[in-house]
Amino acid sequence: MQGRTMNTAMTRLSIYQKLPFYQVAHFSCMQALVDRVSKAKRVHVVELAIRQGVHAMILMQALASQPESIKHLKITAVETGFEKQIKQTGGHLKSFAESINLSFSYNVVIVEDMLDFNIELLELNLREALGVFSMYGLWCMIGQQDRLESLMKVIKSIKPRVMVMCEVAANLNSPNFVNRLIEALFHYGAVFDSLDDCMDG
Repeated sequence: MQGRTMNTAMTRLSIYQKLPFYQVAHFSCMQALVDRVSKAKRVHVVELAIRQGVHAMILMQALASQPESIKHLKITAVETGFEKQIKQTGGHLKSFAESINLSFSYNVVIVEDMLDFNIELLELNLREALGVFSMYGLWCMIGQQDRLESLMKVIKSIKPRVMVMCEVAANLNSPNFVNRLIEALFHYGAVFDSLDDCMDG
């Protein structure tokens, strides 16, 4: 099972390295985040879909390279499942932070239902510059309006300096099956066309 997880992670990393639109999305999102928190000594980023954390490494490098580098970066990963994988990501990020001499901590918040997510779970500190980041993490909630609204209320209540989100420009949550199917065909057809052009062999 561990070998399968490692192979999946390596495959995703290879795709990331060779598909420019993923890199453009990550770098532009991270720059928007850095612009709003770069002058702070302590930064806390609430991640709504951290996955392998490649974008978090970009953030770490950007913050560590500032003329007046920050004293501490904290990332809180919020998920409704995949606890083992999310914790593994934290381990990788901690190792990376050590390699660039960045003070770093990583918290995991797992809730069974996003309706259970609340401000008390975030361990907020008034000295921290707070940001919220979501990379392709909200589209699956469009069909669950009560959960999406509950999440947005929590985010509004914590008053972050910035919220950055990146989503696919496709209507993959239409209540009409035919509309969902057509949108999915166009979107994933374009993705696979780019795979053919960008990947070796």
